[in-house]
Amino acid sequence: MRLRCGVMACFVVAGVGVDATAAPARTRFEPTDLNLEDPGAIELDLQVGFGHGEGPAGNRIILPDFELDLGLLPNVELNVDGAFALERFHQATRAYAGEPLWTGVKLGLYDSHDAKKERGIALGLQLGPRLPIGSTMRGIGYGALGLVGFVRNRVRLAFNGGALYDPRDVEQQTTAARLVFGVDLRWSLDARDRFALLGEAGGSYSLNSEPHELSATLGTAWTASDSMTLSIVLLGNALAGGERVSILFGVTPKIQLW
Repeated sequence: MRLRCGVMACFVVAGVGVDATAAPARTRFEPTDLNLEDPGAIELDLQVGFGHGEGPAGNRIILPDFELDLGLLPNVELNVDGAFALERFHQATRAYAGEPLWTGVKLGLYDSHDAKKERGIALGLQLGPRLPIGSTMRGIGYGALGLVGFVRNRVRLAFNGGALYDPRDVEQQTTAARLVFGVDLRWSLDARDRFALLGEAGGSYSLNSEPHELSATLGTAWTASDSMTLSIVLLGNALAGGERVSILFGVTPKIQLW
């Protein structure tokens, strides 16, 4: 247990210990699922990789994109979600960039499951402030999502819809306000759920001068044990000025704290 807690602590430090002077990154919306962690269980979804793009961001190293989930009650989960990147890493003008840190809760409002027919439906919310990261962000934003999940045999779908309002970028004199939408897919390829097909499609409609966005991912996951999952994901992004194609390598450790 001490070793596993130490590994988890290293991942958390890697996820949040990035230079606080990072500039705001142009973000994409990542749809989420409705799989709430058991009370006392903590899971870190950590991804690193490379992105090829154009515009101000250029090619980038993602280091890292992370989501930390902690189960508090059977229907309440604490979430911390953020991402950092080294933009134009191959040029002298390279710079760190960071997304606002979304800290909030995921609430399960309704869950109905028929074990015999292997199908179910669930409803939930994800709510919380979006905190400034770096010296060029000011104020506190907010995010609110409505979630609808479906399970049919080995397929899990979670539909997302809501709005995000980010801290103000004082360099660009803008505040990103977006309507967001998307779907998250997990398709188990075997009865033990050791191997799975992963997919996402998400987008945003900007309410100000920021560009609209549309992206999709496709990948696979291997659940090596009850406490470790490995994944590889390809991302295609239509976000103006961002990476067009990315490859992400993921590791997801999970431990029971109490």
